[in-house]
Amino acid sequence: MKHKIKLFKSFIIAGTMIVISPANASFEGYYDVSNWQTAITPGSDASIDLNNAPNSITLIGGDNAIDPEELFATIDFTISADATGMLSFNWSYETTDESAEWDPLSFLHNGTEYALSADGGSLTQSGVFEFNVQLGDVFGFRQASLDSLFGSAQSTISNFSAPVPLPGALVLFGIALASLNVFRRNRAE
Repeated sequence: MKHKIKLFKSFIIAGTMIVISPANASFEGYYDVSNWQTAITPGSDASIDLNNAPNSITLIGGDNAIDPEELFATIDFTISADATGMLSFNWSYETTDESAEWDPLSFLHNGTEYALSADGGSLTQSGVFEFNVQLGDVFGFRQASLDSLFGSAQSTISNFSAPVPLPGALVLFGIALASLNVFRRNRAE
């Protein structure tokens, strides 16, 4: 009987650790690239390279001067958060334009833009970004081109990690708690 109790306690501890541990995803499952929304300024030659997914994605800014009056163009890649928690990713940026200020890279969150690339920075930049999201928040990435001339920027997002729900672990934990009650009853008898 003591062996069963030790085994059961180990099961409870393991189940609790699974519930407490955060679940994250790369560009797979709910966060598979096919589930994201892509928005490109009409007429722009901006694009996204998904060939390295689920490991990384690359946004390529516009460079075709779509309108002499309005040269600004963007490509957005967005999705809503599947759970509450921390998301993080690495980003690397390179532009062939004369300055990084002409082709900024940003993180998007519920319509607010957060600069990743530094306007006065070098033509090649990189970093790590972390942000807390709530279930249903819309977030993503934007590669902009303020002039759509003189070269485009390419920005790669890798090591993407975002929160996902843990329904399977919660069920497992519930079964463990129910089993504890059964063991207690058997022990009392």
